[in-house]
Amino acid sequence: MEFTNKVAVITGAARGIGRSVALTLAKEGADVVIIDVLVDEINSVVREAQLLGREALGVKCDIRTKKDVEQAAKAAIDKFQKIDILVNNAGVLNISPTEELAEDEWDRVVDTNLKGTLLCCQVFGRQMISKGKGRIVNMASVSGHIGTPQRAAYCASKAGIINLTRALAVEWAKYGITVNSVSPGAVETYMTAQSRQGQADYTDLTSRIPLKRLASVEDVANAVAFLVSSKATHITGHDLVVDGGMFAINPMFV
Repeated sequence: MEFTNKVAVITGAARGIGRSVALTLAKEGADVVIIDVLVDEINSVVREAQLLGREALGVKCDIRTKKDVEQAAKAAIDKFQKIDILVNNAGVLNISPTEELAEDEWDRVVDTNLKGTLLCCQVFGRQMISKGKGRIVNMASVSGHIGTPQRAAYCASKAGIINLTRALAVEWAKYGITVNSVSPGAVETYMTAQSRQGQADYTDLTSRIPLKRLASVEDVANAVAFLVSSKATHITGHDLVVDGGMFAINPMFV
């Protein structure tokens, strides 16, 4: 039980990767704080964690708003008195030609993915700084490393997360806090399914992955669990790519 007596905060944890991260950590002993805007789904994940014998708190929070994040942190501290792990998973996607990308859609994606990650790091990070220890993992993407058509806001926000992670890792090492990111490739989730157009797209995508399958949410959750575990105490400022080898392919040979 790697995370016994640890408290983990997971944003965007109502479904998909965030839900899997929360339950993976709970299975290994962590008490969890489930943060999202989807109230019914939050309550469902809380119940699942409690069935695993863990304490769990659900908090509705719009991470784009500092006041909301501060209120979520207060609720978590009031219940658990500490925060050991923060996983910034909440994110949104926009798909549109860049020349047609609306300003409010750019703001929605960048504010959720990048600004929201920063705000959570600031607010929950203060709790870790005061204790002199902590583990943070930010959810990036292979789209933060490469250009992806019609996803300009998403690519920019995820690239920002990767370098924000590096900056915080360097700055907060003196406080005993490690800060890393995980960059999933194609993952079988509700959000990524929205970006595909039927079986042909799915077949084309899997054919370009050396392991010949999309990642499961558990694949990504296990990577997160490693980075916040005692096995990764000397890893910080690192971006762990979880993509079945897709990022390793030389395009000359595809």
